[in-house]
Amino acid sequence: MPTAVVTGASSGIGAATVRALAADGYRVHAVARRAERLEDLTLETGAVPHVTDLTDPDDVAGLAESITDCDVLVNVAGGAFDLASITDTAPETWRQTFEINVLGTLRITEIAPGMVHTEEFALNRVNDPDRAAATYRDVDRPLTADDVAAIIVAVLSLPAHVNIDQIVVRPVAQSSATHTHRGPIFAPHSAPQEGDS
Repeated sequence: MPTAVVTGASSGIGAATVRALAADGYRVHAVARRAERLEDLTLETGAVPHVTDLTDPDDVAGLAESITDCDVLVNVAGGAFDLASITDTAPETWRQTFEINVLGTLRITEIAPGMVHTEEFALNRVNDPDRAAATYRDVDRPLTADDVAAIIVAVLSLPAHVNIDQIVVRPVAQSSATHTHRGPIFAPHSAPQEGDS
C-alpha cells in the first residue's frame, strides 16, 4: 500500500485530497494545525493524524521523525490572509503570509490552483462570509476542493516514468488570476460534457 502525506489536511482541498487518496488505497498521513478537524477526518478516512504547524521548525522536525515512509507528498497548507493592497496591509499579515507560503514551502512542495470555492477562503483570507461570497457571486461553477483532489489522484495514477512539473487548473470562468467571467457559461441545469471548452 503506497503512503501519502497531505498537509493542510483539516479542510478544503487538503481534506478532499485525504478522502480521495484514502479511497484510492493510500495509507494517508493527514497534517494540519487544527486537531479537532483532523480527528473528525481521521475517523472518517482512517488517515493517521499529525497536528503540526509547518511554520514551527520543531513541529516540522517532529513530523519528519514520525513518518518513516512517504511515496507521495501533497502540500496544500498555505493561503493569503486579507484582500488589502500592498500599501494597506499590516506588517503582521505579511509576516504570516510569508511564513506559511514561503518558509513552509522551503521544506515541502506546494500546490496552487486557481479559484476554488472553499470555506477556507472566508476563514483565512477575508474573515468575512459576505465578502467571500461576493468573490464567487455569479461565477458559473468555480472549482471545488474535490476537483483539485481528483486531479491529484489522476496525476498519481500515471506511470512512474511520467513527470508532471506543473498543472495550472482554473474553472472555465477564470481565464487568469485577475480575469473572471461573471454570468452564465453552461446551460441551466446541465453538467459540462467531456470535451467542452
